[in-house]
Amino acid sequence: MSELSKTERLRTLLERGFFPEELPPPFNTRDLAHFRRYVWDNWPGQPQQEPPKTTPEIYSIQRLGWKRRSLSIVNPISQFFLSKKISDHWVQIKKHLSLGSASLDHAYLQRNAGRAVPKPDFSKIEFMKLKAGGDFDHILISDISRYYGTIYTHTLPWALDGKSWCKAHVNSPLLKATLGNELDRLVRKGQDNQTIGIPVGPDTSRILSEIIAVALETRFFELAPDAKGCAHRFVDDWFIGHNTAKSAEAAMRSLAQACAEFELELNLEKTEIIDAKDEIIETWPSELLALAVSNRSGRDQVKQLNSFFSQAFSLAKAHPSSNVMDYALKVARSFRISKRSYTLFESFVLRAARAYPITLPVVVQILVNYRQDGAPISSARCKKLIEDELEKSVALRHTAEVAWVLFLAKALRINLSADTLKPICAVDNSVWALLVLDLEEQGLIEGNLDKAYWNSLLLKENLTASCWLLAYEAHLKGWLTPPDVNFVDSHDWFKVLKAKKISFYDTKRNVETFKKSRERSALIAHHRRQAGLSMLTYFFSKTSI
Repeated sequence: MSELSKTERLRTLLERGFFPEELPPPFNTRDLAHFRRYVWDNWPGQPQQEPPKTTPEIYSIQRLGWKRRSLSIVNPISQFFLSKKISDHWVQIKKHLSLGSASLDHAYLQRNAGRAVPKPDFSKIEFMKLKAGGDFDHILISDISRYYGTIYTHTLPWALDGKSWCKAHVNSPLLKATLGNELDRLVRKGQDNQTIGIPVGPDTSRILSEIIAVALETRFFELAPDAKGCAHRFVDDWFIGHNTAKSAEAAMRSLAQACAEFELELNLEKTEIIDAKDEIIETWPSELLALAVSNRSGRDQVKQLNSFFSQAFSLAKAHPSSNVMDYALKVARSFRISKRSYTLFESFVLRAARAYPITLPVVVQILVNYRQDGAPISSARCKKLIEDELEKSVALRHTAEVAWVLFLAKALRINLSADTLKPICAVDNSVWALLVLDLEEQGLIEGNLDKAYWNSLLLKENLTASCWLLAYEAHLKGWLTPPDVNFVDSHDWFKVLKAKKISFYDTKRNVETFKKSRERSALIAHHRRQAGLSMLTYFFSKTSI
């Protein structure tokens, strides 16, 4: 496959590597990618552009249990500059990434993939773990504590040019001119100049994190040369084979030292040394796949559904640190549910959404696809789920849960009352606001929304603040009334986007169809067979099914 050109790399990063993939379907960056040349040529300050400092919007998603993860919706000005810097210097970056001999995923840019940096093949990772279990008596398993959130951005030049050299040239023009220093500066520009952490969500952060991880890996092998050839790494997750527990403990100390030199810490809660008799990989996925529902109808399918979901709920409770229910629902997408079985199937799906809100994206996909296929979706039951989730999650600022049930209302055309949505209208959350305004535009809101607070946010200074998406998009679509109608036209950067009507919210986009999901799964299975990994098909990753 031919290498991507500079402009193709930029398009890929802007179109398929900008917004977090966890956002509902309407949120996209295709227009920005399409008009990238026009935008760059017409932004101020050519040829030496200096982007303004911006603040990202936080999109909170549930992890396992009560844990949350904060994703970033970065301002397009900042993300454009960072993406272009990476695109322009990709040859140098890729050369550095290729030094990661232990890496199972090099974070390379690819065309025609779901994301700019494709998702890793988790079955390959599981295979390598199994292989290590057959080759060594002990395996050290570890990762870095809150890796993205604790990365010190100044370590980017350390990773590319060496920590000692950078320390010796502090405040020197030589250091300022390096690629690492430029990446450090640009990533900070997009997060209010913060030096701790990098945004979670954009694929540029996948690349930046791998730049640092490769340098850390190099330092680790300097400290523990015997680990070379025995160690494997996926981003910050390590597993290293050893013949003695003593050598595994020594490797753990070396890994901790390498992390410390890059201002990082090992996650001691997830660090362990296992031996050959311990379980290396989880077996619950194969248990679920063994109970997959056939295409048979009638009583047989009802029994199969009961068996599958009973086991799914049981396994989810037994494995709280694994995303069992999300996996189970992704398996269930392939089921051909008969009309007789549908109400039971719907009950299990709705129960999963209530018990495990992390499953809402796939729950929404299932419900919307079945509605499109003519299944008797219960609007009343779905409406109750939506209203119950809003009552729970708005006050807690659980962004993702609220966003996905609002999108479900839009996709199934379920009416909601203005009173139900009143608490949302008092929050400066762009994702919630645009979904609610879209519902209003579609005539799906009963009563009058109080939009005074949202109107007040449509200010010039907010185009670089955390609510930039609401301020720009609601004005572009004419959904809100700004205090000053010229606030975008007077902004040197966003007026260029408006001139081409660049939108970040497509009212017509919907969830992926089952057909596409099944085609993607079939393609993944084909590639794995080609790679000689067909024996691991039952270990399909949570994100690949």
